[in-house]
Amino acid sequence: MIHKLIIAIFVLIVGLVSCDQPKAKKTQARQKPTSFKETLFTTVTPTADGGAYALGFDSGLWYLRGSEAVKVHFPDLPAAIADTFSFTLQITPLLDGSAYAYSQIESSFWHLREDIAVRVTEASALSKRPISGAVNAFPLYVAERQMRLKAEQEMEERPSVDDEQPEPEEAY
Repeated sequence: MIHKLIIAIFVLIVGLVSCDQPKAKKTQARQKPTSFKETLFTTVTPTADGGAYALGFDSGLWYLRGSEAVKVHFPDLPAAIADTFSFTLQITPLLDGSAYAYSQIESSFWHLREDIAVRVTEASALSKRPISGAVNAFPLYVAERQMRLKAEQEMEERPSVDDEQPEPEEAY
């Protein structure tokens, strides 16, 4: 009799615990986004104004200047998509301190200025706007040099046709 009572209590406890599982998963899904301090960054792209864009593996795109960092906001995207959307961005710095980002997921271009991203749209004519701020091309040089060095390293790691050893001829 005690044996059956223990089994009944065990089954009841297992049932209650398993019923509580979906609530635990929902709680985990609602965790706040990863902070700057906790983020693993994959790339950093310098800009001509002395700042940089840092691409976080799990928290999206950040703009850095001096000792401060702000998250870049993509206003046309739902917040849940923005973090994964940012992971595949290709960032190209511009001489005025801003940058263009190309999204491989959406096949769209975005104009980045500090923490604001604006989707690039087709226009019948370009508006006339002066370039603001001092022009400094050194960060562009650093970004280009970094890409060139990476390409050279990939070329060196690739096996060369000359590296293959000829097979010894068999004696007849």
